Amino acid sequence: MIKNLDRLYEISQLKENWNGYDSKAISEEIIKISEVIVKNICVQPMIYPTGRSTIQMQYELNDGSYLEFEIFEEKIVCMQVLQRIYTKASFVTIEGNDIESINKIVKEFHKI
Repeated sequence: MIKNLDRLYEISQLKENWNGYDSKAISEEIIKISEVIVKNICVQPMIYPTGRSTIQMQYELNDGSYLEFEIFEEKIVCMQVLQRIYTKASFVTIEGNDIESINKIVKEFHKI
C-alpha cells in the first residue's frame, strides 16, 4: 500500500503537458479518490496516469487476463478481459467511490 500511495504522490506532482501531448495535470479530487481506493482495496494494483487526466489501476494474471479501473472524478470505469480476448471484454461503470463493488470485482478476478 505504501508503494502505491507514494506512486499517487508522484502522479499528483505531474504538471500540464506531462506526457508531451498536452495532457492536463491529474486533479486533486481524482488523487483523493485513488488514495481511498488504495487504502481499502483487497489486492494492490499497478497504478498509472493516463493521457485523459485520470488514474488507471490494473491487474494482470499469468494467463493474460486483465482487469483495469479508470478513476474519474464522478465515476470509475472497469474493463475486464479474460485471457486477452478483447472481443469478449466486459465493462462496468461504478458510480462514485464504491469500494465494496471494486473489491468484489477484484476478488472475483483473483478468485479469492
